[in-house]
Parts: sequence; structure tokens; C-alpha cells
Amino acid sequence: MRKKFIKEWSDYISDICQNTLSDNKTHDNVLDVLGIYKKDLSTILKKIVVALPDYIFLKQLPDIYGEVIEYLTREYIFFQCQEDIEKPYFANNLANFIYEISTTINQNYNYYT
Repeated sequence: MRKKFIKEWSDYISDICQNTLSDNKTHDNVLDVLGIYKKDLSTILKKIVVALPDYIFLKQLPDIYGEVIEYLTREYIFFQCQEDIEKPYFANNLANFIYEISTTINQNYNYYT
């Protein structure tokens, strides 16, 4: 279920990046908008999804799944647009980002681990 989530989330981000551009400079929409390659995007999304609470992926809670993709997409795009993956503090900032979004998701759905 998590692999499917990562694929859907990655595709959703790619679609947003494509719709954002009027002129594609590098023929890689994700690179042009977020400043990272698609393979890096996939790696980062995997790290985020591993840290997400398991209940998001339960079949009994289908409404949460779509809402979480929307929320994560918005927050991740804001995060990535202000970060530089090449900087030494990126990993630390990503860890803080993952903690914050997990906490927010738990608070929004009244679920605490």
C-alpha cells in the first residue's frame, strides 16, 4: 500500500509541476519547479512515507488517504521550494519536516502514537 501511495504522490507532484510551467527549460518538470531530479524526489518521498503513521494506509479509512496526499503535496512543495538538496543541513531539515507533518496529521485526525 505504501508503494502505491508513493507512486500516486509522485505522479501528483509531477502533474502540479507540469501545470505550473509555461516554459519547460530542462524537459524535467520536477527539476524546473522544485530544483531536484525525479529520482531524488522518489527517494525523499519514500523516506517521508516510511515515517507516516500506519493508520493512513488502512482500508477502513479511505477518506484519510486522499486528504493526506493533498496535505503532503502542498506542504512538501512549500518545503522543497525553499530548500537546497545539496546543502549539508538538508537532511536535518527533512527530518524536522517529517516530524512536523507526522505530528500535524496525528493532530488533525485525533490519533496519537
